[in-house]
Amino acid sequence: MSRLSLGRVRRETRLLAATLVVSIAALFLLARFRYPAQEAAGTATTQPLARLAATAPYEELAASIERLEARVLPSLLIVRVDAAGTRDTFEPLVQSTPVDSPRFVPALRVRDDRAIAILPPGARIQRMIGSREVPTIVTTDPVRGLALLDVPTEPAVVTSVWDSSTPLSTPRYVATAEGTRGGPTLRPLFLGRTDAILDLRWDAALLALGGAGAAPVGSFVFALDGRLAGVIADAEGGPAIVPAETLMRVSDRLARGAPLTTGDLGLTTQALTPALAMATGAQFGVIVAFADPTGPTGKNVRVGDVVWGINGEMVYSVEGFGDRVARMPPGTLVKLSLMRDGQKLDVEAVVGEHDGGPSFDAPGGLGLVLRQADGLGSEVMRVFPRSAAAYAGLAPGDLIIHLGDASAPAPSTIQRLYRDATSGSVLVVGVERRGRHIVLALTK
Repeated sequence: MSRLSLGRVRRETRLLAATLVVSIAALFLLARFRYPAQEAAGTATTQPLARLAATAPYEELAASIERLEARVLPSLLIVRVDAAGTRDTFEPLVQSTPVDSPRFVPALRVRDDRAIAILPPGARIQRMIGSREVPTIVTTDPVRGLALLDVPTEPAVVTSVWDSSTPLSTPRYVATAEGTRGGPTLRPLFLGRTDAILDLRWDAALLALGGAGAAPVGSFVFALDGRLAGVIADAEGGPAIVPAETLMRVSDRLARGAPLTTGDLGLTTQALTPALAMATGAQFGVIVAFADPTGPTGKNVRVGDVVWGINGEMVYSVEGFGDRVARMPPGTLVKLSLMRDGQKLDVEAVVGEHDGGPSFDAPGGLGLVLRQADGLGSEVMRVFPRSAAAYAGLAPGDLIIHLGDASAPAPSTIQRLYRDATSGSVLVVGVERRGRHIVLALTK
């Protein structure tokens, strides 16, 4: 290579190197102007500190709950109950084995010797946590599931009640009182939204909990200042808070021994399955499984009719239909919209008085439809779910040949003996079942 060519290469190399240096310097300067350096502000330390500081409100909430315990827990009792479940013979998809799951239910002391609680249907009290005495059920409101309990006497704590005229503003935290094996416990519950909803079982609007379901049914709700806000109950569409004033009105009525008359049409209904809907031509409603021939609808409603409306309002569920009827005072004229043999028709009936025998799966009654077997006793035709008979283990087809001191009892004798039995007592039932003789315990 000539000296001239070598010199040209060196110049081009130096020019290229200079160009690269200038380009890098220009890019660096542009970057400095476009993205100026952040001043050191302790970013690496302030973010964790901020997160730690955010825990302070939770510690304050825990402290509020701790202070609330001293005011609220003395008014609470915990009872252990057996929640009875049974199969409805007209609903084959329902679980066929009895369910005896112990539950711990809170009860609120309203008098020195009385407390109120929402008990599961057909529940029996086993014991009270922290006491050797067993509370007894004085009376129940079968429509709302509220029970008045006779409990060991202690001075009742004065409970302040939330004024329902003052909205329970949300979002906010409240405390729920729940039952455990060791006794009552309080924990926070966040209420993001509480819409007022109507439920036919209660005479005032309830506060919907949405889909939260964060506390079990029967839990009492307290504001953080110690006032009773209500109790969580089942409602159409999900759990809801029954306002404290409404709860106390029903409690006072139970404590006074005021009669809790509920309406009755003498009908037993079941859900409308797709197969039954196709057979009857009804798109919604409840189908009649039994119509008491001596009841208010015995002459104009028959088995297989679909009740799809009551007083112009649609019927969609067994519970909804039963609640509407139960809320009607005896003597009320009611119009039922039926589907019979593919044709729509309206019938009228006068609401009767519910006499304790369940006509819409009400808990607490004997719960039997019987037929006399002359000289032998009474044959069980129907066992209502969540009833005393269901809990005892009676089943359709059983022949009751002995009850208490009565042999070969007639249906009227069985009803009378159960009605006259004291609450909590046990009647011995002799039964013939498919050629075998067994003995069952029927608890009042």
